[in-house]
Amino acid sequence: MGAFRNADSITMPRRSEPSEPKILVETNRGKDENTVNREDAIAMSPYADHFELRWSVPNDNGDPILYYLIKYCINDKVNGEWRDRDCTKESQRSVQYTSFELDHLHPDTVYKIELRAHNTIGDSWPATLRVKTARGIDPIIPMEKPAMSSSAIIGIVIASIVLILLVLDITCYFVNRMGVIALCCNARTKQAEDEDPKLGRDEREPLQHEEKPMSVEFDGRFTHSKSGEIIGKHSAV
Repeated sequence: MGAFRNADSITMPRRSEPSEPKILVETNRGKDENTVNREDAIAMSPYADHFELRWSVPNDNGDPILYYLIKYCINDKVNGEWRDRDCTKESQRSVQYTSFELDHLHPDTVYKIELRAHNTIGDSWPATLRVKTARGIDPIIPMEKPAMSSSAIIGIVIASIVLILLVLDITCYFVNRMGVIALCCNARTKQAEDEDPKLGRDEREPLQHEEKPMSVEFDGRFTHSKSGEIIGKHSAV
């Protein structure tokens, strides 16, 4: 024991779960690590329906990192306190990647994201990020198509005008004996009156028949009569 009494002791580092990951946030100065990990800090997303989460590889503390765990929720502030709702299940991301796409997000909404690193010992402390999606484009309200085409509307208008004129013409005919109907009736009446004297004059004149000579022939057995000139010596009147 005496030979080893003065030897320096070496303390091996304790293996533990990984350190907290560092979330990378795009700013005007580039990528900052954990600049938004404060309680009320909110990062702004340029997109309305998705967000790309990026981070740097944390220290594994002596045990290799196996994968990352990611979960996000809608975050509402009620009476000065943040409350989670509609949280997703934890998603595993291979250690080969340091980014994750959050899709199907709602526009103009605050989301709370939690990122953990995992090894055989356990999970790291969560790195949190609040991000607000963009407002997005206002929905376009489609214009309703007219129930009838322009040609059908024009046809209905013309038919209505013709019907009104017809009603007015019938009214004028029965009240003042004027209008198109009255004009047609007067023309027919005048034509009938012009034909009546001719018909009466023809009826008053007696029918004149042309008298033609008749001849009678006797052939010994029968007597035959016919009109026309009298020819033959055996004819008799």
